[in-house]
Amino acid sequence: MNKQQLKDLIKPILEKGKLINDIIFVSQKMAYFDICFMLKLCRPVDSEYKTPKFFSFRWGEPKSAQGWESKDLYNMVENHVLTGGKDGLEQLLFGCIAALDVYTEDEILTILDAQLKYGELKNEK
Repeated sequence: MNKQQLKDLIKPILEKGKLINDIIFVSQKMAYFDICFMLKLCRPVDSEYKTPKFFSFRWGEPKSAQGWESKDLYNMVENHVLTGGKDGLEQLLFGCIAALDVYTEDEILTILDAQLKYGELKNEK
């Protein structure tokens, strides 16, 4: 895949959320691993599912695919021992929450993967 094909792949996805793209996709503070890890933690847990149990059972989502409860996420990002008093984890959490309001997890991962591949490709003449 060349650079233009990667741009064409993610352009329709990015069109959905022009206002929040910089929060998560251009940030110098948020690395690929950080975003993927936080997305996993942001997945809904049983107590926060809005769909009936029947649907989550039929989709067969394993327990390992669930994230943390909201209170645990907030406690983590506000923990001064982990953050050193800085707001990087908090920005990461709220950036991911904002992105998940507009994009699906798969769309976010598609964009992140395209960014990685784009950076690895040589410039075309």
